[in-house]
Amino acid sequence: VPGITDTDDNLNRAASLLTELGSTSLHLLKYHRMGEAKLPRLGFPLAPLSIPSGSEDASWAHAASRLRTLGIETTT
Repeated sequence: VPGITDTDDNLNRAASLLTELGSTSLHLLKYHRMGEAKLPRLGFPLAPLSIPSGSEDASWAHAASRLRTLGIETTT
């Protein structure tokens, strides 16, 4: 999630966990907003994250680059 789970600290921890588990690859998915419009209709008290449009590509590229630097191969 752009600005939330794509921080260097979070990516470092994810890479560390993957390494501990013996995995060297990860399939990354880009964030999408498809479910946000459904939240109010389903009665969920969660507000939409209001992630800026277009930030998904930059977030994904940053995460993929950081993970590769840490020895984790990424696929899409």
